[in-house]
Amino acid sequence: MTLLNPNFTNTCYYMSTWFQNDDPMPFNMAYGMTFWDYITQEPSRANLFNVAMASDTRLMTSVSLIECKGVFEGLKSLVDIGGVRSLIEVYP
Repeated sequence: MTLLNPNFTNTCYYMSTWFQNDDPMPFNMAYGMTFWDYITQEPSRANLFNVAMASDTRLMTSVSLIECKGVFEGLKSLVDIGGVRSLIEVYP
């Protein structure tokens, strides 16, 4: 949902101009404020962003645990904050 939401995609229209000036981010050009200021103005924006980040985290954690298994081998303990399901699936 976030990938197609105009609140987040409209910044793409500012990319070419951004490369040619000193604005800190295309988002600032599109909305006249930082991304963080923008999402905190409306709870639904912040919620959409948080859901997207949680979804991405689950995917990346699973991929990392599977593809980088050797990094975790031999560990006697590992603390996983918030993603224990992914860890348990790979290391039951």
